[in-house]
Amino acid sequence: MTINIPTPYIPIASLNCRSLKKTNSKKHQTFPHQIRSLSSKILALQETHAYNYFLQHSFDLALKTKSSTWTQHCGLISFDADLKIHPVWSSLDGRILHAKIFHHQDLFTPINVYVIYAPACRQQRPEFYNTLSALIPQQQQLQRSIILGDFNYNIHHTGPRTPNTGSWVRWLETDWHDPFQFEPLVFAQNTFFGHQGKSKIDFILVSGDLLPDTAYPQVNFVSLQTDHHAVSIGLRLFEPPSGLGVWRMNPYLARNSSFVRDFKEFLEAGIHRLPADQSAAYQWDFLKSRIKSFTQSYCRKQGAKKKQHMKSLHRSHKIFQQSLQQHQQHQADNNLNNDLHDDEFIHNTQQHIANVEQQIDEHLDHEGNILALRAGIRYREKGERSNKYFYNCLKTRQQRQIITSLRQSDGTLVRSTDGLLQRASEFYQQLYTADTVQFQDITNILAYVPTDVKLGEADRDQLTNEILDDELETCLKKLPFHSSPGIDGIPYAILKIIFDISAYRTLFLQVLNDALKFGQYPSTWQRSIITLLPKKGDLTDLKNWRPISLACADGKLFTKILANRFLSPCQQLINHHQTGFLRQRFIADNGLAARLTMDIAQKYNIPGIALLIDQQKAYDRVHPLYLRMVLFCFGFPTNLIDHLCSLFFNTTLCINVNGHISTPCNQERGLRQGDPLSPLLFNLALEPLLRAILASNSIQGFSFNSPRRVIPNVPDVITPKLKVLAYADDVLIFLSNPSELSVLLELLNLYGRASNAQLNKDKTVALSLSGKRQLPWIAALNRAGINVWNDEHNTNPVIKIWHSICILPVTKTYLTQIRSIVYQFVTKKVFPPVSFSTCSRPKKEGGVAILDPTVQHSALQLRWILPLIDYADDNHSFLLDIFRHCLKLFSGTKSAIYPILFSGCRSTPLTSFGCFFNFFRTIDTLDISIDWSQVNHSHIMDFPLCTIVVSQDRLPSNDLTRLLQKWKQVKIKDGYYLRYPEGRLQEQPIGFRSRHRHLITDFFRRRDQGHFSIRPEFISLTSRTGTAEMPSDTSDIIKSTLSDGLPIINLTSKEYRQRFRPALHQLSELYPRETQATWSRFWRSSFIHRSHTIWWRALHNKISCRDRLHRIIPQFCQSPLCIFCDQLDTQDHFLWGCRIKQQVWQIIANLFLQQPEQLTYEHIKSLSTAPLLLKQGLHLDFATLIATTILSIWDGNWGWVFRQENFWPPRIAAIATLRLRKIECENRNNHTHNS
Repeated sequence: MTINIPTPYIPIASLNCRSLKKTNSKKHQTFPHQIRSLSSKILALQETHAYNYFLQHSFDLALKTKSSTWTQHCGLISFDADLKIHPVWSSLDGRILHAKIFHHQDLFTPINVYVIYAPACRQQRPEFYNTLSALIPQQQQLQRSIILGDFNYNIHHTGPRTPNTGSWVRWLETDWHDPFQFEPLVFAQNTFFGHQGKSKIDFILVSGDLLPDTAYPQVNFVSLQTDHHAVSIGLRLFEPPSGLGVWRMNPYLARNSSFVRDFKEFLEAGIHRLPADQSAAYQWDFLKSRIKSFTQSYCRKQGAKKKQHMKSLHRSHKIFQQSLQQHQQHQADNNLNNDLHDDEFIHNTQQHIANVEQQIDEHLDHEGNILALRAGIRYREKGERSNKYFYNCLKTRQQRQIITSLRQSDGTLVRSTDGLLQRASEFYQQLYTADTVQFQDITNILAYVPTDVKLGEADRDQLTNEILDDELETCLKKLPFHSSPGIDGIPYAILKIIFDISAYRTLFLQVLNDALKFGQYPSTWQRSIITLLPKKGDLTDLKNWRPISLACADGKLFTKILANRFLSPCQQLINHHQTGFLRQRFIADNGLAARLTMDIAQKYNIPGIALLIDQQKAYDRVHPLYLRMVLFCFGFPTNLIDHLCSLFFNTTLCINVNGHISTPCNQERGLRQGDPLSPLLFNLALEPLLRAILASNSIQGFSFNSPRRVIPNVPDVITPKLKVLAYADDVLIFLSNPSELSVLLELLNLYGRASNAQLNKDKTVALSLSGKRQLPWIAALNRAGINVWNDEHNTNPVIKIWHSICILPVTKTYLTQIRSIVYQFVTKKVFPPVSFSTCSRPKKEGGVAILDPTVQHSALQLRWILPLIDYADDNHSFLLDIFRHCLKLFSGTKSAIYPILFSGCRSTPLTSFGCFFNFFRTIDTLDISIDWSQVNHSHIMDFPLCTIVVSQDRLPSNDLTRLLQKWKQVKIKDGYYLRYPEGRLQEQPIGFRSRHRHLITDFFRRRDQGHFSIRPEFISLTSRTGTAEMPSDTSDIIKSTLSDGLPIINLTSKEYRQRFRPALHQLSELYPRETQATWSRFWRSSFIHRSHTIWWRALHNKISCRDRLHRIIPQFCQSPLCIFCDQLDTQDHFLWGCRIKQQVWQIIANLFLQQPEQLTYEHIKSLSTAPLLLKQGLHLDFATLIATTILSIWDGNWGWVFRQENFWPPRIAAIATLRLRKIECENRNNHTHNS
């Protein structure tokens, strides 16, 4: 039985479990689940038999504890991650356990808990209790204490089991209190039911100071595996510190037809009440204030009506159920068959029940939506009714955001609400108060921005053009349903309803254009509520809380429109090493670049570090003067700069601390986190620092051409360098020499003086690129105050900074394991399982569209492979130049195309680097071939020798394959040279063959003996003149199409995955040959999810009928015959052919079909069979009828097998009918709502 104790009370329970050790046997495996079903947060256990650490650990795993402490006889466990148990002491015999319970956020003063298991032997109890009464006061004064457990006698009755000790009894009477005494009915219940009788020997006692905070004493049955019942209380240890917060309108009101109707009537009537003599901004604020008043009044009235309506619905549901049961019982008692009148009565009653259940479901769905919204859960399955889960999520979310104490500047802690509000107000007033900046520092940092990096005239005009209705409509279509509204409380969903009225839409467009042209804003746009989200670290320090500005939704619409206009110009203004919040910029580029530098540095032991700098409150410290001058430097219109600075820096902020709102503070600096325009403005503000690092000659960064020359070198190639990678304010800087650190710090100091930015050295991390410990670097970093160092002995991998599966060099074994886990999850409890190849097919082809991890991992590499193959498809990523350089550098070729085309050009360094390992694995799955018509003399010299060989069937295929494998390592230039001045290809004389001379000699000998022939395209090159100069673009030597004719450049990840699936016509004849249209209709149908699964299995011939089970697992299914009619139980028989199940189909067909006699098994077997017509007036489709009936037959069949539930066809048909009526009600309501 579940303990039912409301918050803020903490459920605390005690149970003598009669040995947890026995839970290891199969017979008692359900016992831990039964214990957990109590839903207590703190549980004391006695008679655990936890004699050693291994047993205690196994108990923790079985019970899924969050915190625990054990002795051989007692245990104290916490099921709540917020409640921590700290052991204090225990007696030598393990019968007394003392621990303290803490809250991880210090929401209450810790309490002492004493768990006891008194001896069953009467003679031993006096000594035990004397010891207990002596031990506890010796530890501390008896305050905030609980003693609970199995006392082995009734402490309220005097009898033969009472221990003969006066000190214990006196101490019990004076210092301890039984909260059960205040509930007579509960107090009278027994807790022990033994062979010799029943008694009350389990208790929970509290100290006097806790007694007023104790409530809800309960005695609960747990399991037959123990002869004790659980005793529990609710203990209120703290008051929820939450205030009223800020009013927010429920977005689901936008889906309430009654509200929408009344709301539109209110809006229509209010058009003429707007103050016409005021500005558009004032009128808009006036409208929003009236909307708030209307909504609050509407919700108060509807709340009272809803409660009464729910009571009425439950009464009606009970009456209809009783009426139907009484009628069916009367028919069964008198052996009567249903006549027409009975069928009509049953049909009407079922219809009424379905209607009532539908209305109850709508109410529960509404409650679930609200709880999910408040809990921050943005997606849930249609029809999900787990409101308890959403409530727990909400409670967990609220607890995480509760601030219990804050540290003041002098180090003292404040805990009161007023103190917390004052501290938060002081902190953020100080944070948002701008420090003085020097004009010269701003000028110096902006000098690093190239003069040609400016907006063009067309871009300037585009930014200030009038905002039109089309632009507003485009923005509205992309708005999410869920949102966090600002001080006005109005979400996006309600704004869309307002804009349905043309007068208000016109008014809002005027508000937008007045804001853009004149900087006239509604007052609510310049007032924000800051909500605080916890980060890592000490949460008593406000530096470890992230401030999110909750601006008004209509204000964010304005900045969203501006952000859309800013995107295109920012693409040109911001360097490609910044990948945050811009189109065609990909965070995985940063991850791959960092991974490649680490691989190279580790392989060749190249010194250097990557410094991940952390800017303290980066968004919140941007100075308005600095931002103004940055925007001016980039050529933004002056008027637009003025209006933006007014919007962002002339605002007032209130901090929400546990639902209490602080006094306003002025925002003199900082960008609002959560505003659509803030990320782009921050990128522009950070850009001068990134430009300064890139332009500095003193910072070399990581060079892909080592000065130690241990890396193979290709002459006359400009070596790319990697200095900086950025994703918004996360900046990773590469340094090759300790002397560069001082230069970098000087640039950071200059940027800080200009912008108010501040480097957080405590969170700045240095990463050794080679993984080796570098003492010169550690010394230089320590002098600079940076102490967080990571190498191979203290690893903090870059993948923790930028993590994506597409950049990880994972093995095939690992991907296969992932595939197995996914497959097992999807096919859980499905036997016989549908094959993975079927599951991975698209839904329109009968699969369920599961991604194969191996194929998907390769498909993700196409983002970089395709631009490497086709230079015209360059996606402007800085990474491509690095890739091309490394491909040439480590393969020793003049073109990056050669390692892509020829596996023989992939030297060991290349294949050892994770990113190239992934690339080559994907490339080898593509049918990339040479376009010989584009190959010239300069191309051919670096080709492998094996590419010009053509088989002549003079050698066995195995021998030729072995020779070609050897010649992969030999290049054509090893056996041929370009003779000048004629420019013709000639064979190398034997004396000039410096590399692979034996293989070259063998090649020419076998060619002369006719073992193979030479490709004619190569022969034509030997007969005409040419040049050895390599063109800059060699991608034209790759055929532009794959073997199936698809252009390489058009290859998408979806088409790539499709290449690994056999075509439908290649599949087995048993595979369902349905059209894409029928599969689409099948998946779109609104019937229950389980119906989809069962019917889908039937279509794939994977129903677990007894004939199939007998063949697969004869030891468990010993007969292939039907359990109802002794016929062979094939799939056809299971779903249709059984005479008992036929009766179900007949009842359903007669109730719903116009021509019931035409229903056949073909309607189940194939989705393409023409559907039958349903009776007029039904809001159902034929597929829903079939699927719901299949589900009811399925449940009835296995209900008989596992639970011995009688398979009575009328009952099964009635269950199917109720389900169909419920779906019909939903369809009818949806149809009415859409109309």
